[in-house]
Amino acid sequence: MPYIAYVKYRPTPDVLDLIQKADQVANQYANQNFDLTVRQLFYQFVSNNWLLNTPQAYNRIKDIIKKARLGGLIDWDHITDRTRWTRENSHWNDPADLIDSAVSSYANEKWRGQPIRPVVLIEKDALAGVIDGTCRALDVPYFPCRGYSSISELWALVQNRLLDYIKNDQLPVILYLGDHDPSGVDMDRDVQDRLRLFIKHHTGIPDVPQVIRLGLNAAQINQYQPPANSAKTLDKRYPAYIKKYGTNNCWELDALAPPVIAGLIRDAVLKLRNEDQWNDAVKQEEETRKQLEQVSDRWDDVVKFLNNGNSTTK
Repeated sequence: MPYIAYVKYRPTPDVLDLIQKADQVANQYANQNFDLTVRQLFYQFVSNNWLLNTPQAYNRIKDIIKKARLGGLIDWDHITDRTRWTRENSHWNDPADLIDSAVSSYANEKWRGQPIRPVVLIEKDALAGVIDGTCRALDVPYFPCRGYSSISELWALVQNRLLDYIKNDQLPVILYLGDHDPSGVDMDRDVQDRLRLFIKHHTGIPDVPQVIRLGLNAAQINQYQPPANSAKTLDKRYPAYIKKYGTNNCWELDALAPPVIAGLIRDAVLKLRNEDQWNDAVKQEEETRKQLEQVSDRWDDVVKFLNNGNSTTK
């Protein structure tokens, strides 16, 4: 575990207590294969009544976490920024390495032939890392909407995926997760309206896709008691929100623990999946992977065979 000290840091006893609690929480989720953003870690502090849910408290913990990591008091791997990452080309030292990579990454389209085809949409880009492992394991595509999703992204989703699903007699179902605030509770409606507009134009089929809001909803707020914020009064949907929910409190999806968010997706997808078809597809995938492993293990023989064939044809 990389507890690497780049600078000397001597926190006061009260700050050290916060750092030790942060390290404990981060380790707990790392053991479940989840890393946290600073905001998610902050919500764990609020949920445990270690800090108040205020901008000042968030800025304070953000500064403390940064200093604690530089001082070697928090594992560098356990805190992440999911909005920024490095892009680069893939490289291999020789063709055998490429085959090895293909073996580990090979996957067939396990949802092919299923009557229902789910797609996950999540409001926040910062939560993409929370759901990535779950969606990959379930072979379900997902994308972050970053608030109200752009019309370009929704049009591309229809053109590149949903129309193909419909053509193959599959019903697309959108599983949506977002904040519970004046705009957040409206975003799944907006997604559904625009997707249906595009699909009806191209197919003549109304009321497709179905959009299911997995969270955040009132029942989950009652169950998990995430910390509340004050809704933004300048949001044009604020009056309707107050009228419908009877409160000016709002709640962010980030405040749910990562295993809870992943579990919402897993439970919803499993309800939509035909297990017999899925298991057949998994079996076929494993058989093909074994064939690729044989090619990788005997790559030198493959090269010799190809070289012999080339010399024969000359």
